[in-house]
Amino acid sequence: MNIARGTDASGASHGIGTYRQLTSCHPADADTSSDSDFDRHVLASILAAAAMEGGRISDKAGLSSDELAALLEQHFPSIRINDEEPLLHFKRDESEEVAMLRDLLLAQRSTEGDTGRWLAAMIARRAIEPNHLWEDLGLRDRGELSRLLSRHFAPLAARNINNMRWKRFFYRALCEDDGLVMCTTPVCTQCNDFNLCFGDESGESRMAERRRDALLPAAALAEARGMDRLLASRPVDNRAGPAGFDEIQVDAAEADFGGLGPEAGCEDLLLKAGLRPTRQRVILSELLFAKGTRHVTAEMLFTEACDAGFPVSQSTAYNTLNQFMQAGLLRRIALDGLRSFFDTNTTPHPHYYLHGEDILLDIPEADLLLANAPEALPGHEVSRIDLIIHLRRKPS
Repeated sequence: MNIARGTDASGASHGIGTYRQLTSCHPADADTSSDSDFDRHVLASILAAAAMEGGRISDKAGLSSDELAALLEQHFPSIRINDEEPLLHFKRDESEEVAMLRDLLLAQRSTEGDTGRWLAAMIARRAIEPNHLWEDLGLRDRGELSRLLSRHFAPLAARNINNMRWKRFFYRALCEDDGLVMCTTPVCTQCNDFNLCFGDESGESRMAERRRDALLPAAALAEARGMDRLLASRPVDNRAGPAGFDEIQVDAAEADFGGLGPEAGCEDLLLKAGLRPTRQRVILSELLFAKGTRHVTAEMLFTEACDAGFPVSQSTAYNTLNQFMQAGLLRRIALDGLRSFFDTNTTPHPHYYLHGEDILLDIPEADLLLANAPEALPGHEVSRIDLIIHLRRKPS
């Protein structure tokens, strides 16, 4: 028996057909009472979701062709993949973000054997798709995802004591493990993004028969929109200024790439900084540096990347900004221990921070201000000056 691949708008129907081929039943009728039956249901669901999207199933499922062949032999021995060409031994092609999440899951495994290892890779790959994670795994509801994680990755699942959305929880865990602060407020209930992290995750399974249109994968979406959107001209950035908080104009002059185009210029910039110019770093550096001097947060970079058709996680945004900072491309400006901006101008200079506006601005004529800075103590030298003047609106 063979598994074919979906290539058209009948993807959801095709996904059901794939699941039927693997398990001989409709996904709604799956018996998951035992752990082994549940694992088989989960693996079939992920492979069916991957088959819905076209392309190599191994790529969409997050496995190498050898891993996929081994999975089928172990759990679905009567199945092979049409046109998968397993003898070519396709390696797993994963982004840094996928690799980080896969490694997090592997470090928190609670079961032995190959199945947990395969699931770590499959969950990490499907997590970069745009829907709720249980949907992009082809599962019937969020409860099945929670059961999957509690069974195979129990230590990690046990940390989600407040029932945060699983994607958000994964990326928060990655940031915390790296000593980074992902959230802008210390108490979740006080955060403006509360509904993004804890909102309802109900919905309809992707393989429900009435849902015929397969969603375009995030990677294909980014490719379809193309690099042109990333490099399109952007409006001048108007921000509130310190003098009465009237609108002032922030210069958005183009970065100097030495006559090269932005993409080639960014690759050269990364190489000179000792960083490998991966596609992810190149695109994020274009977003950062093609606007001239600016101050960004991880949340801002995350939003800009998604708006430009290159969806990444907030964890990826944080890690990339910190990598650029460590390479000397950015300067980190910490506010109150909970909030950080990253400045593309790495020279020492003071700032205004506008409370209530969440805006960081360079102080004009900063040289005059710094000229009155005190001398260093005997036997010491000034390594840097971090001066931030905090402003708030005057009561009306």
